[in-house]
Amino acid sequence: MSPTPRIAIIGGGVGGLALHRALGRVGLRSSLYEARPTLAWPVDRGLGLWDDARASLRALGVDLDAKDGGDGLGLGRRIAPAAYRNRAGTWLSKCSDAQAERRRVASVSQNALLAALAEEGPLDGTSRIHLGHALVGAAPINTYGGAWRLDFANGAQAEVDVLVGADGVSSHVLEAVRHVQPLDRRESLPEGGVDVARAEGGYTFFSAVTATDSHCDPFETLGGGSHGVDAARDGQIGGSAGGGGCGTAWLGSPGVRFASVPLGGGSFWFSSLPTAMVPPHLRAGSLSQEEGGGGRDALDFLLSVHGGWHQPIPQLIGAVESDDGLLVEESTEYLIPKRPYLLLGSGEEARRQPGCAAAVFIGDARAPVSPNLAQGAAVAIEDAADLAAILGK
Repeated sequence: MSPTPRIAIIGGGVGGLALHRALGRVGLRSSLYEARPTLAWPVDRGLGLWDDARASLRALGVDLDAKDGGDGLGLGRRIAPAAYRNRAGTWLSKCSDAQAERRRVASVSQNALLAALAEEGPLDGTSRIHLGHALVGAAPINTYGGAWRLDFANGAQAEVDVLVGADGVSSHVLEAVRHVQPLDRRESLPEGGVDVARAEGGYTFFSAVTATDSHCDPFETLGGGSHGVDAARDGQIGGSAGGGGCGTAWLGSPGVRFASVPLGGGSFWFSSLPTAMVPPHLRAGSLSQEEGGGGRDALDFLLSVHGGWHQPIPQLIGAVESDDGLLVEESTEYLIPKRPYLLLGSGEEARRQPGCAAAVFIGDARAPVSPNLAQGAAVAIEDAADLAAILGK
């Protein structure tokens, strides 16, 4: 690897932008490639950031707190950790006031955080953010793995020494490099170049940001029971084919849950359901969400599931004007790397050469985290800080 490595970051989410910014602060240039035409998402979401992640952001010059004198961004609303409730609203588990004060988490708008991370360019001015660049291939340039050649769907190409997968679950970087074999054949890996594990998914997440304040502490309400998934798979759930009403078996599924946290002056909420329970036309990639369409099929479906649950759950769902305001994500079976890196020039023969290429994974591309844990963004930020510190040595 050259003394000043050329670094490509694939993915313009929180982890990718945090790494892009962190590398500039240690004097390393990087190019960030995002497949979408903009960094902001059409539907916002809330993120939970714990103290370690907030400290990493401050080291990058991003202070979420509002301070006297105008410093700080004022993006993070400090809230107590979420507590658990049942469908009737009874609190099942909740921190004491003293515990909550010690363990407060910052509730942050994802789009606001992305804008803050992208605001300051790297200090040397040589790094760039490339929008509309979807990675379609990555291959070693020479026999000794001295660098990567990257190919993008728009015809662009790049040559880099370090390739960072910051592109989330079902990483395109992992798919592109996992069959590349290390040069040291003693390190033969069963799945190709990167030893991978298969993780099960099977859940669909509906989420929204509303101007409606829940006027209560953060909560996560659990469906409880165990028979809902089997009933859905056996076709016993009303409306499973056409999105009508839902049977009582829905409410017994352990995978049915609803959570809400304060965000700014409003709320961020999500509903998690086993995908088998979700009508096919409402699943991720199938739901019609044309701007201005005004449909409410998905919202009506969610009310059929959660309408009998405690307030403010029905109120929060009802506060979303149409399906256009919903973010729909699906967790399917996906691959994750068993180790967070691939070093192409790992053999003795390669070590005699000028350098070797590396691929590294951070955030959800390395270890996906369930959204109800309020950990995904925090882990990605800390991964970025650690990787920048290593590469900057």
